[in-house]
Amino acid sequence: MPKIRISSSSAEHIARKLRVLRQDRGLTQSQVAQSCSMSAVAYSKMELGCTNYNIARLEQLADLYDVHGADLIDSNIEKPRKLREYISPYDYEKVIREKEVMIQILTEKIYQMEDGHPHHPTGR
Repeated sequence: MPKIRISSSSAEHIARKLRVLRQDRGLTQSQVAQSCSMSAVAYSKMELGCTNYNIARLEQLADLYDVHGADLIDSNIEKPRKLREYISPYDYEKVIREKEVMIQILTEKIYQMEDGHPHHPTGR
């Protein structure tokens, strides 16, 4: 996964945004790390600005916090916009529907991998 090399002031800016977003949602660093399948130490380094940032990981965090991913790295934006504020209500609903479909597909794949038979968790 590509990593972003940035200045220390930009790293501090990203770190501050991540910390504020996490605290605004009442989450611990361990909870966020677990949600993103990473160690608490690795996430802590992100909040301290002591790491090269991985683009995919920042997008994953943006999804978790429901904010626009580019806002995390744009130093001109102090507080990332909620995704629903950034896109039209129609597009937001479309994104949510697409994510729900993706979750269903992934769930089906997991069931198939477990026993080789297709399952329908929704009872279909």
